[in-house]
Amino acid sequence: MISRYRFNTAINITQQQKLIQQLQQQQQQQAIAFREKKQKQKLKLQLQQPLQLQIGQDANGIGGGGEEGVELLGLPKGTENNCKTPNSTAKVANITHKIFGWLRKTRNKRPVEILNSDFGEDGDEGVGEGKGQGAGEGGGAAASAAGGAADQFPVASVKNKAGKLNTTQTATETAIDSNEPKSEKMSSGTFVDRIDPFAKRSLKKKGKKSQGSSRYRNSQDVELQQLPPLKADCSSLEQEELFIRKLRQCCVSFDFMDPVTDLKGKEIKRAALNDLSTYITHGRGVLTEPVYPEIIRMISCNLFRTLPPSENPDFDPEEDDPTLEASWPHLQLVYEVFLRFLESQDFQATIGKRVIDQKFVLQLLELFDSEDPRERDFLKTVLHRIYGKFLGLRAFIRKQINNIFLRFIYETEHFNGVGELLEILGSIINGFALPLKAEHKQFLVKVLLPLHKVKCLSLYHAQLAYCIVQFLEKDPFLTEPVVRGLLKFWPKTCSQKEVMFLGEIEEILDVIDPPQFVKIQEPLFRQIAKCVSSPHFQVAERALYLWNNEYAMSLIEENNAVIMPIMFPALYRISKEHWNQTIVALVYNVLKTFMEMNSKLFDELTSSYKAERQKEKKRERDREELWKKLHELESNRSSGRTAGGSATTSNSAASAASTSLQPPSSAGLNSHQQQSNSGSSGSLSSGGAGGDNNPATTNAKIKQDKADN
Repeated sequence: MISRYRFNTAINITQQQKLIQQLQQQQQQQAIAFREKKQKQKLKLQLQQPLQLQIGQDANGIGGGGEEGVELLGLPKGTENNCKTPNSTAKVANITHKIFGWLRKTRNKRPVEILNSDFGEDGDEGVGEGKGQGAGEGGGAAASAAGGAADQFPVASVKNKAGKLNTTQTATETAIDSNEPKSEKMSSGTFVDRIDPFAKRSLKKKGKKSQGSSRYRNSQDVELQQLPPLKADCSSLEQEELFIRKLRQCCVSFDFMDPVTDLKGKEIKRAALNDLSTYITHGRGVLTEPVYPEIIRMISCNLFRTLPPSENPDFDPEEDDPTLEASWPHLQLVYEVFLRFLESQDFQATIGKRVIDQKFVLQLLELFDSEDPRERDFLKTVLHRIYGKFLGLRAFIRKQINNIFLRFIYETEHFNGVGELLEILGSIINGFALPLKAEHKQFLVKVLLPLHKVKCLSLYHAQLAYCIVQFLEKDPFLTEPVVRGLLKFWPKTCSQKEVMFLGEIEEILDVIDPPQFVKIQEPLFRQIAKCVSSPHFQVAERALYLWNNEYAMSLIEENNAVIMPIMFPALYRISKEHWNQTIVALVYNVLKTFMEMNSKLFDELTSSYKAERQKEKKRERDREELWKKLHELESNRSSGRTAGGSATTSNSAASAASTSLQPPSSAGLNSHQQQSNSGSSGSLSSGGAGGDNNPATTNAKIKQDKADN
């Protein structure tokens, strides 16, 4: 079965190769036809406007004598000597001869490979400056073969020593395109004529890739050679040289975005990495001093690279799948070699600290931002080994992790490796000596607690809570600042984070000392009472589950005189008003527990709560009655103003008529009497508004009611 499978696989590969060759041949033929068509169109334009062309070399310049050029134009023989004269016919013959001479040459040569090929970094270095100059090292032959007329030839290409394609562009096309933007002329070394009809890249929008790579193609293609295997039982000088040769061979990187390229080289490197890992693990005395820098160099060449930006700008780590590293088959083996190197019995930290320095550690920490969780898991183990082996780097590692967290909290809010770094810190905190240093306490308050306010808390909350608990186990006196810090960052609108905070509070209650619990019980249970009253049933349910914790229940029972008055009003109200029956059942269980703890206090709280509720209802009725009286008073005033306004209008008209008939003295007297009458009527109206309809008395009652509330 295995042989048949291999045979079928070989047939499939052969068929794919044949299909690829056929497609390439078709594209090459289309490229040739397109180029010829383009040249004919240029020729037609030049024939239509012959007087605007410049006189170049004579008709004998390229591809033969002037006779061929005359024949191409359909002129009788014997007129070829006239081609040297500066008339329009000679100009046309000269240009036509050059173009068709070049076309005849290209038919006999290998098809042009430039249109469908990607260029290396050397692709645009070889634009010729004058006669006889070509494109870079390998492109010089093509341009020099054209002689002095290389300026007027289209793009030609050959392969250089490294297998890359070089291009030359004509001086004529350069002059034509000089007024256009550079981005339209040349992009990444590829010749583009407006729209390239033979480009491999599709114009359709690319879908989201499941794999990405931070690898880029090497400027030179290196062909690896199979080396003999290393022998663990031999530690001779030859084995050391072979070991170093294999390490240097593994420094070559390959492009894994195209899985069918460089298959032989990839397989050779994979076998070499496996051989190195086995040799380091089982060999004795293989880690000599000259090997250390070679191993670190190989690791640096493979691991340290610029991480690509996320392909999805709206990437949500909780919902979207991460982009995996395409070159992981080799990266995994490199990480395994690194771990075997650090865990080897022959490893000497005194020699290793010369090559594993602060710069190396800083580059290693930057890799924690990789989206691939497999790589972050290896990095976590590697960094932990380095922290344990190199005592001089411990403070530097903690400081750099501190900087990463601060940048994550206050600047970017994006770093993929926060959970892994917190997991490393958990083991580091567990090994702190007592008493704790001031820098460690500051790290807790200034860095770990603010990590609770980031939006993506759910990605690393478990590791963060573990670090907090480790600090409290080391120093119980940190309980009060930690709990008050959590209450400071307590979420107001995100119910998911609120549930996580309640879970962390329960973990803290599991390790808290009773004297420290007394210090934080009042603010803590005020917040828990708010959570129990939450309309979100998951928040209320998680808060009520605290009463299922035996140690927390023992602490509550010891301090029930303080906790029960805080919790009872919320619990009693929720038992009557909450919409979720599960929450109501849990509240009844908690109330039953309180009644069993201290029945006397429970009865007092019940009676006082009922009395308070009666007072509240009475105040509510009084408030409603006062508002009714205010509305009635306002309606009476508005009706009185309407009636008074009509009466005043009629009186003013009558007084105006009487005033016109009386002398001025009597008019002044009447006005004085009118003012006195209006004053007396105002006093009567104010006096009549006394009792229950007095606005001053009503306002005083409202103020008194508010003060009582």
